[in-house]
Amino acid sequence: MLDTGRKKIKLFSNAIAALIPFLFFSLSYLMPTQQKDFMNGGIASLVMTVIYFVFQKRQWAKRFYATLFFFPAIFFFKKDLWWLALLLIVLFILYTIATSEKKIMFDPTQIKLDPPFGKTFKWFELQNAILKDGLLTLDFKNNKLLQTIILDDLNELETKQFNDFCSERLKAQG
Repeated sequence: MLDTGRKKIKLFSNAIAALIPFLFFSLSYLMPTQQKDFMNGGIASLVMTVIYFVFQKRQWAKRFYATLFFFPAIFFFKKDLWWLALLLIVLFILYTIATSEKKIMFDPTQIKLDPPFGKTFKWFELQNAILKDGLLTLDFKNNKLLQTIILDDLNELETKQFNDFCSERLKAQG
């Protein structure tokens, strides 16, 4: 399940994707010499947007989502509207980063954060690591704190096992 911030980002991104066909249609009136090109681009973009929203729950639709941004971006580059193309590409990249699954991997020697942060911590750098009420807290010896909400629902036994593992690693690395 997505957290609230990710839901807002997805909603914003979907709104942008839904508005792209209307951007094409608006440009067809603002640039009458290229009206036919923009109308055709708008129709193609509208068809792709409808296909995505109808089938968005399907696995393949997630990969198709990029098309909603890159087709118009390529079109705008060809029409010398590079700033608009660049804006769409940047928005898509930000959407991808913000909605990607972030993972924190714990093993006996280190703690690894997935990209875009991609940082690795050794156990001896930590003062404490605890998971409580779905909130993971890493307390570092240099007085820095890292907290994140865990999206996977863990039962009490799994939470206890995780906390015991962390305690053992912290004691071993002393």
